[in-house]
Amino acid sequence: MEFEKRIEICALLHADLPPKRIAELVGCSHLTVFVVRRAVKAGENLERQQNSPLRDKLIDDFFLAVLVLDIAEDPTHSMSNLARNAGVSECTIHHAVATIRLKSYVQRVRHMLTLTTMENWVIWSKKLLN
Repeated sequence: MEFEKRIEICALLHADLPPKRIAELVGCSHLTVFVVRRAVKAGENLERQQNSPLRDKLIDDFFLAVLVLDIAEDPTHSMSNLARNAGVSECTIHHAVATIRLKSYVQRVRHMLTLTTMENWVIWSKKLLN
């Protein structure tokens, strides 16, 4: 809804008109009138909030170049780790990696690769053999 209509709704609310009548005069839904009334009571700004940037605006040439360098440095970084470092969502990283046609070679089950797990396997296998 345009800012001017919100101002008009605010003025009609101060004139103590019912919400249904305001909706008819302005040409909007009565729910919009209730939203504006709640914003006025809370002392909020009547302007619309800025939307978050779209994914295609985030994935520019510089972002892709930095991502290529990060993956080339260590291909075992997980997608969530790359997303956390870049400050974007994991879905954005998935789309960016698909765009540059690279793969992040992280293994899903990392706990199987730890040294303590391998030591436990050796102990369990010795017990099985005895």
